[in-house]
Amino acid sequence: MRILVYYSLIFSLSLTLWQRGAPAEFEVISLRPPYPPVNNGYPASSADARGNLWVVWVSARERDPQQRGETRDLVKADHIILKRRSSSGWSKEVVVSTEHTLNSDPTVVAVDSGAWIIWSTRRDGRLDLFARYSDEQLNLSAPVRLTSTGADAAPRAVAAPDGTIWLAWEASRNGFNQIQLVTGKDGVWSQPTVLSAPDNHAFRPRLTVSSAGIVSVVWDGDDRGRYCIFFRQWDGLRWSDTARVPSPADFDVYAPQIAAVTGAKVWVVYAQNPVLEPEWGLRGWREGAPPMPLIRAALWDGKAWQIPAGVEPQEPGLIARNADLPQIAVSGAGGVDVVFLRMKSHLNFRLWHTAWRGDSWSVPQELGISEEEYAYFPEGLKTRIDQRPALVVLAGRVVLAYERGTGWFKNRQIAVRELAAASAPATPVFHAAVRTEAVAAPPVKRVIPVLRWGDDEYRIYFGDLHGHLLMDDGHTGTVDQYYSFARDRRQLDFVAYTPHAESNKLLHSEIGLVQRMATLFNLPGRFIGISGWEWTQGGLVEPKEGHKHVIYETDDQPFFSATEAGNDTVGELQQHLKTTNGLMFAHHVARAESGGTNFEILDPSIEPDVEIASHWGRFEYFGNPGHTRMELRGCSVQDAWQRGLEIGVVGGSDNHNLFTERSAALTAVIARQLDRRSIFDALKQRRCYATTGEKIVLDVRVNGQMMGQIVQTATAPVVRVTVSGSDLLEKVEIIKFWEGASYPFPTVHTVTPNDKTAMFEWRDPEFAADALYYVRVTQRADPRVSGKRNFPRASSFPNEMAWSSPVWVKKK
Repeated sequence: MRILVYYSLIFSLSLTLWQRGAPAEFEVISLRPPYPPVNNGYPASSADARGNLWVVWVSARERDPQQRGETRDLVKADHIILKRRSSSGWSKEVVVSTEHTLNSDPTVVAVDSGAWIIWSTRRDGRLDLFARYSDEQLNLSAPVRLTSTGADAAPRAVAAPDGTIWLAWEASRNGFNQIQLVTGKDGVWSQPTVLSAPDNHAFRPRLTVSSAGIVSVVWDGDDRGRYCIFFRQWDGLRWSDTARVPSPADFDVYAPQIAAVTGAKVWVVYAQNPVLEPEWGLRGWREGAPPMPLIRAALWDGKAWQIPAGVEPQEPGLIARNADLPQIAVSGAGGVDVVFLRMKSHLNFRLWHTAWRGDSWSVPQELGISEEEYAYFPEGLKTRIDQRPALVVLAGRVVLAYERGTGWFKNRQIAVRELAAASAPATPVFHAAVRTEAVAAPPVKRVIPVLRWGDDEYRIYFGDLHGHLLMDDGHTGTVDQYYSFARDRRQLDFVAYTPHAESNKLLHSEIGLVQRMATLFNLPGRFIGISGWEWTQGGLVEPKEGHKHVIYETDDQPFFSATEAGNDTVGELQQHLKTTNGLMFAHHVARAESGGTNFEILDPSIEPDVEIASHWGRFEYFGNPGHTRMELRGCSVQDAWQRGLEIGVVGGSDNHNLFTERSAALTAVIARQLDRRSIFDALKQRRCYATTGEKIVLDVRVNGQMMGQIVQTATAPVVRVTVSGSDLLEKVEIIKFWEGASYPFPTVHTVTPNDKTAMFEWRDPEFAADALYYVRVTQRADPRVSGKRNFPRASSFPNEMAWSSPVWVKKK
């Protein structure tokens, strides 16, 4: 009884302190039970002169939270939520957005006793910026539309000492992503100024303003083939020229953050890609953990760049390794605090803190190291995903508003925690910055193979239809980098980003970001960006019906999560997808962990092809060379064909580490031209084939008809094969299946070219019934990796391969 009374008193005291606004190390401020469960993300924060903390974030909501029924009966959207912490505690939440649609990218800036909230919203198919002012009682002004041209998103704002709001954002104009800026005061907003170069993409603007009213802006973007950090400063009269923040030459740097000190002096922190592409994963897998990003710092002293001493003597400016997406806060006393993201294991990210000591940086400390973790299937590991912190300095403390994960397939919360702000170091050590310039990569001119079919001309285009990033359950990379790297470094013709809808439980606005970037990078005739997502079933839920990735022909389509009723079976997903212009593909089809693939319910009208290769292995038939290590019988591609399914094959890397993982598979389409409609038409008609990452050119005809077609004949069919490899071809095989044939399907003809090219014809001497024919190409193993297995989850087989889609021959 005494124990109960004791804990009751402790609880009452804690509640009283919380209500009085006493700082707690960690508290959740987003809705929790008994309210309906909601998903949250992307917090932003600001502190006003009275010591109030303003926090905004994105929250997925139903039109009527009390409505019950299946998900398809509800209209869901992301809204912008506002809360304020004062001396009396937290306010109730206020919904800032007014349209039940895609609302994203909120920012908040405190002015006097109120705050401006600015966000992006989709109306009439276009993204525009809107703003509302909240007074101290959380009364909101009418929304003000700030933009009405192009696609506008990712706003960031700060307030100058005179109350002027400085707002920068990403503006898609004339095929490029620009950084634009406006100022506002007393509800009157200026015309936009373009800060970035007009002929390069620019992303992620961040601003700061000093007590002297000097405004500094940084952003990242492409400069001669590399991501760089750019900087401009407003001195009260004019903008400085655009300058590059010093960084190691030839390495990508991105995700800058900036904080003012005094006058024109500012700190900049940023993340760095740890490797050059040729240094990692050229072929297959190698020992050791893949290198992860690192974070660096630089100081602009008003005249020149200075580089602070790093954690390693030979690496000035280095703050931490295995660190990504840094945030920085500078206190009035001159202390510098940095919070960053660090990956501990798959789907296990934490926030870490370090402070500037003058001659180095403090040993990073994990935040919330002893707090609750959540079980992760299948390894039984305990994980948590804490990410996207927003920092402000308030009353000598650094206040973080951040996303706090509650487990795989679970909603994200918004939490707040506090740290003591760092003090200014007594003897700071800086190094002069060495000016570095990105070395322009030599242009690569790739010859597009041309094929003729009747009177029509077709071309072979290579792309990747399946990949992941840090935003879903990947380990590195941003959405824009995914498309940019595919186009400029992997030299692909098309690519689709397909984030898991469930692993880190995506918000609607995150799918909106995928769609915005796909539109931006979609340039018919040059490169095709495609939006998509992945439906993840199996493992955590029943029935185990595998994984499917979905791609769309246009960037205005919905997504359906397997975590929600009405979407959690393949049959329901098929019905939803038939109302869209999307296609879907089963992948790692024989992987036991996700339940394999049930080919009995596959619908070729929306699922015309199946993924035969990825970084999980190769799935041609059970036990094939390079098979996945957790393999189910009856779920490989030959099993689907044996059932009579007339489906083609595609390849998808399924990469989870954009910076360091090799492309394990590609899709080749035989299309009339390079645009979305032609690519989708080729996929629907099965005019496509798969490779293990090499651009192997393959043309297979049966009686003159291309792969994927259905042919009728009374006489022996003639198979004509043309192959051009990227290395010596060890063998090219024609595989045949007919009713009663053995499994795996028999090879009926083989050539061993020992050359990079092969061309031959073969007439089937035993054609007696309906049959299908396809071609398997095996290329010489790269000697640099010979004997190593392809990937950790696949059996050993280092040879590059290609597989055609079949031709089905019906005997008259």
